[in-house]
Amino acid sequence: MRTYQIILVATTFILVLFSYSSYGTDWDDCHDALANVHQAASDAADAADDADQAQQEFESAKDDFQGCLAQSDESDDCETEKQDYEDARDKYQSAEADADSAIQDLSTAIKLASTSCSN
Repeated sequence: MRTYQIILVATTFILVLFSYSSYGTDWDDCHDALANVHQAASDAADAADDADQAQQEFESAKDDFQGCLAQSDESDDCETEKQDYEDARDKYQSAEADADSAIQDLSTAIKLASTSCSN
């Protein structure tokens, strides 16, 4: 009877170990998910840099346009500055949207990695 109990305990132990390894973390998937987080973080940082640069260009173009308007008697004198301002505004808005999207992608990658890397 004692041999039967030892076999039963050993079998149970082996099954527990097997089920743990079967349902535990897949480290290859975890690695891939973390690599995706790394790439998404890099992309988000680049997008934030682009948005920062676009914002600076927009502020500069806005100042130039407002300065022109303050010094000019006719609004037609500031057409170039107005066009530069509008172009810079559009570029800034696009860069902001790109940065927001990249940050959302990073958030998604973090959530996926959290799932992939947990037991």
